[in-house]
Amino acid sequence: MPDSGICSTVGELWNATVVVALLNRSPHRRRATRARPPRHYTMELPQVQGRRPRCAQVLPPPVIPSGPRLWRTGDPSEAEVTRRPPTVNGGGFVVTDQDQRAVFSVDGCGIIGASGQLIVRDGDGNAILFIHKKGGVVQALCVNNWWRGYLTDYGEPSKLVFSLQDPKPVLCMKGDVQVTVEPKGRNRHWDYEVTGSFVQRACAIKNRAGQVAAQIGVKGMMAGRDFYQVVVQPGYDQAFVVGVIAILDNIHGESTRC
Repeated sequence: MPDSGICSTVGELWNATVVVALLNRSPHRRRATRARPPRHYTMELPQVQGRRPRCAQVLPPPVIPSGPRLWRTGDPSEAEVTRRPPTVNGGGFVVTDQDQRAVFSVDGCGIIGASGQLIVRDGDGNAILFIHKKGGVVQALCVNNWWRGYLTDYGEPSKLVFSLQDPKPVLCMKGDVQVTVEPKGRNRHWDYEVTGSFVQRACAIKNRAGQVAAQIGVKGMMAGRDFYQVVVQPGYDQAFVVGVIAILDNIHGESTRC
């Protein structure tokens, strides 16, 4: 082959190589063959010193408190209340179940030796609730009598679990007794109220929705002021109900009063 033909062939190969190199370096070629990884953007919320950024919250529906978590059952519990004679056992009363076993007892002034104080005990005689009536000059000027119920720890009051307000008679009229489960919520002033007549043993403890938590009534031939029945609905605390009954007993000057 002549030298001119060899040179021509070498020149064409060289030009082709240059063209391929230029194409690979072209920006259009690079965009087509090399894909950039996607970017992930993060945004930080502005924060004010000492405050957290506000965000939308879905609030649960309001829950009606069912009393302290002491003695609850899944079924309606029926109990009998028997008042103790003040001259024999210092007064107060005993709560028995359907098998005539003592499940609660309440000591009043005749045993404690101080007015305005009550102790609720379990079936073994252990103190579980200490209840007292507020006193003093400020209380005397209030339109309500206030009672406080505390859990006990080694026989001493340890934690406030409910409050009860007993309206004082105004112009010969008296309102319903209202109970608040502690700690008290921001938008509620009471959780339970007592309707009916405790003296006649025909009353009920109802929640804010009007549902009956406990019913007090008479049953049987021996029923009366000294012997009556209490039915606590499922999910409500029995000790809490007994504590409210103890205060009602004291308010009306019955077995827990001196």
